[in-house]
Amino acid sequence: MPPSNHILVLTSGAPLPFAITDRCASFMDNRNVPLENTRILGDNGQELTFTNNPRPYLNELREQLAPLGIDANICSEENRKKKLLIADMDATIITSECIDELASIHGVAEQIKSITAKAMLGELDFKPSLYARVRLLKGLSTKAIEQAYKEKISLTPGAQTLVQTMNASKSVTILASGGFTCFAQKIANKVGFHFCHANILGIANEELTGEITEPVLGKESKKTILQQYMQNFAIKTDETIAVGDGANDEDMIKTAGFGVAFNAKPSLKQKTSFHIDYSDLTSLLFLQGYREEEFVKKNT
Repeated sequence: MPPSNHILVLTSGAPLPFAITDRCASFMDNRNVPLENTRILGDNGQELTFTNNPRPYLNELREQLAPLGIDANICSEENRKKKLLIADMDATIITSECIDELASIHGVAEQIKSITAKAMLGELDFKPSLYARVRLLKGLSTKAIEQAYKEKISLTPGAQTLVQTMNASKSVTILASGGFTCFAQKIANKVGFHFCHANILGIANEELTGEITEPVLGKESKKTILQQYMQNFAIKTDETIAVGDGANDEDMIKTAGFGVAFNAKPSLKQKTSFHIDYSDLTSLLFLQGYREEEFVKKNT
C-alpha cells in the first residue's frame, strides 16, 4: 500500500481534549472525507489518516479548532521523518529578539523595535533594516551582551527536545539567524545544534561600533545555507524541515520539504501550509510522526 498523503496532525500546548478525534472525524465525514485510522502520538499530539484529501477543508477546520488552542496540519507519510532541520533563532528557538533586548539596555528600544517589527512583517528589506538597527547600538558596552543573554534570553518550550531528538535520529541540525553570533553560538551550544550561522557585530575598545561584518546573513543567505548543507550531506529537499517566524525566513521556509511558520507574521504564513500557532516546538516532532516516547528530553 503506497504511503498516505492524507494525514491530519493535531497538536496543542496542552493535552488534547478526549473527544477531539471524533469531532474532527465528523467534520471531515460530513465533507465526504472518511476517516481511515487514528494514532495517538502523545498527550499533546495525534494524527488522523483519511481516505480522501482533507486539505480543501483545512482552513475551515483550523477556524473551528483555534478557540481550543489546537493546531492542524496535513502531511504525507513519505519521507516524513526529516534528515535535516534548519531553524531561525529570534522568536523561534528563543522567545525574544536579541537586538530588541540590547536596544532596551541602550535606551533605544522604541526606535529599534519599530524597525524590527516592520522588517519581520516584510515592510522593510532585512539588510537595510539590520544596518539601521545596528547603527543605533553604537557605543553600547560589550558587557550588555552578557547581561542580555543572562537576564533577557529564554528558550522557547520544546526547543531542546526538538533538536536533541532529531540529533538522536542522526539528522543534521542548523541554527541560521539574522541575529548575532555573540548570542547565536551560545544558544546553539545550549540547545544542541550541530551548526550555527549568524551575523558578526563590529566591536572596538569593548564597545559596539554600530557596524556589522559583511556579508550580512539575511533572507537569501538562509536559503543558501540550507541548500549548501543539503549538498554537503546528500539530503533531498523533501527530507528537510525549516522553521521560522518572520519575512527573512521566507526563502528557506519555501525551499524546505516541511516549511513551518511558527507563531509567525501573516506575511510568512501566506507562504507555507504548515502553521504552528498554539503548540510548542515539539509539534515539529509530531508533524514528522515521532511519538512522545521517542522524544529525547535532556536539559543542558
